[in-house]
Order: sequence, then C-alpha cells, then structure tokens
Amino acid sequence: LGAVGLAALVCDLNCLVLQLRAGYSPLVGTFLVAMLQRVANLRTRLPQPRSGSDPMMAIVRILEGVLLICTAPHAPAQVANCIDLLLRRRKLPLNCTTRLEAAMARLAPPGTYAGLPRAPSLTRSHGREPTWLRQLAESLRPSPADMQHIEQAKSAMSRIVELVFPGAQLEFFGSAINGFATQASDVDCVIQLVQNHIAALASAESPAAEAKQAQPLSRGMAAKAVRQLGDALRSREDVMRLGVSVEEIVDSARVPLVKCRSAERLAIDISFNNTLPLYNSKLLRCYADLDDRVHQMGVLVKTWAKRRGVNDAHAGTLSGYSFILLVIHYLQHVGLVPNLQDKEAFPEEARDAVGRTELVDGRHDVWFVNPELPEAKPFVDRWVEGALDLPLDRLFAGFFRYFAYEFPLQSDVISIRHPSGQVLKTTYFEQVELAKAQQQDAFEDDEHDLERPAEADDELGADGDMEGKGAGDAGDSDRHGASSDEEDVLIQSEQTYTLNGSDGSVEVPWTARQEEVENGVGQREVTQEQLGEARKERKPHEEAGDSEAVSNDAALRRAGEDEQAKSEE
Repeated sequence: LGAVGLAALVCDLNCLVLQLRAGYSPLVGTFLVAMLQRVANLRTRLPQPRSGSDPMMAIVRILEGVLLICTAPHAPAQVANCIDLLLRRRKLPLNCTTRLEAAMARLAPPGTYAGLPRAPSLTRSHGREPTWLRQLAESLRPSPADMQHIEQAKSAMSRIVELVFPGAQLEFFGSAINGFATQASDVDCVIQLVQNHIAALASAESPAAEAKQAQPLSRGMAAKAVRQLGDALRSREDVMRLGVSVEEIVDSARVPLVKCRSAERLAIDISFNNTLPLYNSKLLRCYADLDDRVHQMGVLVKTWAKRRGVNDAHAGTLSGYSFILLVIHYLQHVGLVPNLQDKEAFPEEARDAVGRTELVDGRHDVWFVNPELPEAKPFVDRWVEGALDLPLDRLFAGFFRYFAYEFPLQSDVISIRHPSGQVLKTTYFEQVELAKAQQQDAFEDDEHDLERPAEADDELGADGDMEGKGAGDAGDSDRHGASSDEEDVLIQSEQTYTLNGSDGSVEVPWTARQEEVENGVGQREVTQEQLGEARKERKPHEEAGDSEAVSNDAALRRAGEDEQAKSEE
C-alpha cells in the first residue's frame, strides 16, 4: 500500500479498536506492528483521507487502544521499537510524545533508548537539602488574614443556618479543612437537616409524604431546600445583614447547591445532607497530619497544576482533589505514608477501635485508620519510624518522573485504598458498571426526579464507597470538578460497540461488560430506525448522483467515527 492506502486503512482500523481488542490474537498484533512500521518508513506523513479523519491521531489510538494493552504483554520489545521508530520519524502528534515515551520506558530495560529522562535519586547525596522549595510550599499556606476571612465566613454561615433552618447542623469540608489549604482556598459546607425540616419539605411536594417517618432527603427535597435558602439570602433582612450574597442556585444537579460569596469575597458552596465529603476530607486530613512533606507536596502540585491550567475537570483535565489523590498514591508508592484504608493491617475485632465500620447511607464504606485515636498510635508510630528520610526536592521531581515514565497510564488507574495502589482499567470499568446497575443514587427520587443537564452532575458529591470524590474536595478553584464513583483517577472516553443489522452495522455507546465482549456476547440486533439514522449521511450522495458515493459499510463506519469524535470532544 502507498501513503493514500495506508491512511485509509489506519483510519478504518481506528473505528474498530474495540473490536480488535475483543477478538485479539498475536497475529493481529503482528499485523498492526508491521503496518505502523511501514507508516514510519514512508518519506512523507500520511495524507488526510476523504473521510476527514486525522491519520496521526488514528495511529495514536491504535497504539494506546490495542498494542499497549494487548500486544505489549507478550511482545514488549516489538511495541517499544515501533513507538521509537514512529517518534524518531516524527509520524506522531507532538502532544502525545511524553506519554508514548513513558510507555517505551516501561517496556524496555533502563538505558535502552537515549533521551529519556533519568529517574531522580530519592536519597540525599550532596550535603543538606535545599530549603527554597520547602519555603515556597510554606509561603503557599493561607496567611493569618486568609484564615480570619475563612473563620468569619464560617461564623456568618452558622448564624444563617440558625435563622433559616433552626436545629440543623452545619459542617465544613474541602480544601480549607482537609490539610491542603492554599491562599486561594474557599469554604464548602453541608447543612444537615433534621427530620422536621425534611418532613416539611416532603409535605410541600406531596401531602401523602407527610406521614412517612425518618425518611431520607431526596434530591427533589434537596433542590427545594436550596431554593429556600437562596430566597432567604436574597430577601430576608436579618439574613442579608450577614453579608453573604448568592451568586448561583444550582438546583438541577445531582447534588443541588447554592454558590455564594461572603462579605470578604470568599467563595462558599452550600449543599444539604451530603455527608460523604465529610469523611473524604477527614481522610485527607489524616494523611496531611502524618508528615509535613505530605501537605507540602500537595500544595506544590496543586499550585503547579493551577499555573499550568490543567486543574479544571470540566475542561477535561483533573480536579485539584484528583491531584491530591495522585500525590498520596505516589507517597504511598515511595513508602513515605501508609495505606490508612488497609483493613488487612488490623484484625477484624480491632477495626472498630481505629475507625468507623458502619456504612454511610447504608452503602458507603468509609473505614480508615484515624491516627489521632490511641488504639491506632502503635500502627502509626511503627510506620513513621520505618519511613525513609526523603528530601522534598527529590520527592517533587520524582512525582513527575513517576507519572510520566513509570505508572502504567494505558492499562491502570490509581487507587489509594487498594493494597497495590492501582487497579486494571478493565476491572475498574466492570466495577463501575456493576455499581451503577446495583446501587441507586442516594439523592435519586423516582417520584420527584428533576430534569437536569448532563454537565450539572459534575457539581458536587460522589457515588460509591470511600473512594468517591467529595464535594469541595475538588480543589480551590475547581468549582465544577467532575464527580466519580471511585477515588481512582482517570480520564474516561466513551466506548462503543457494534450493532448488527441486515443492511450493515453502526457503532453506538458501549455498556456491555468487558468479559461479555471478549466472549462475543456484547452485540445485539439493531432496529431499522437505528440503521436509518446511520444512513442519513449517505442519502445526500445518492440523491445527488455522486459518483464517489461510498458503500453501505463505509457510510456506516463513518457515522460511527463521527459519533466517536463527538463523544471525545
């Protein structure tokens, strides 16, 4: 094949990545490696085919979607050499160079490829540790004036809750509480309504609901409470006198909230009966209190991410909370901090004494070792005594080296609770699908369900066990951090699978479990209406008598490719 034929072939295979993975064999890997080596040896870059697809990005998707997942385990040297050849011949986009170099570093012995950064030593080798980085980390802490503003905002919110919801309890969480506060930290709080408030909200929606006893706060009731608080902040003089102004009422999100500003212009986010983030903040606080370097690493990485513009989950990057999880995972990896959620470190009869064992909302496992408890002190002391004396500058450099060249980004996600610190993506996706099928959202209310945009679910809260991302823990400036079902950090793109019809096939969002696809079960018959949607793109060509009209299969493949491009956007 020439350059034109190779470009068309690469773009067609790009639409079949999931099918190639499901029906993978070593022969498929050999073919793909040979094809990409042929691409690398061309004197020119691949031209763009008539479908409009980018062949360079298609090559990246084949590399990351098939070769690094399926071929690398049995032929690491061939895959590494193929990537090296493509990079040296400049046949890949520049924005993917680092992560593909990382794959090469993991697949080949150290020193195999020139130009890859060397891993920094984590031991002191040249005199004393430089103090400038530690001083920088300390300078990022909130100043006394910042802390005074936070305390004033807390005091104002406490008074507002007393006026609007007498008897309710106000609790705080987020970066101002979890030990990773910076000068840009804001205030996140949750109002714990008592049963008389919940009964009043329920009766306002449905008179029949008044008879129910000890009912939980549904999402519909939480939305009504948010509107009630917003109205009070805007209209009641005794409340307005406290200086807290409403910026936005988000009543259509999975976790409704009120976004406010204090008299000192400090951002405040308020939700109702959303208890899981409280435990997330307590867990992070326990890690931060173990060693000064934990806090220092956290604020340095968060500040770096903010300055580089990569701390906005709503824009496709990671939230500040996710960066803190990355820091904790790395510090667990190098042995500076223990896994505080490792139940195997304690006998079953001793777990009650060191952490909470009952489930939150009946389904969230929030157990972790609280180092402040006397029963946990021997465990923490043993770990602190055995921890390495690692300098901050080497830890900071090692953090970026680890995630750039050591952690298997293509196949795993991090988990600060899992004993190994990481989980296979295939296993993770199966767990997420099973959790979504078996568990109903804590704020879901079928009778009073609200219509809401998809992006509204990214405001606050978490759905899952202790790994869930709590509201406010999303970071200082990350007001729209994406929520997740686990603590495991990843950027997940929508998967697709093939629907078979009598006239052709089309790719649609894939929700079947991985093992079902591997066994050929992840396919089903498609209706004529669904195939009709896929044929719409072909119809104008046929009506115009275009001599270059594509075949049924090609048109359907292109429809799937366009759908995939939209999901990736």
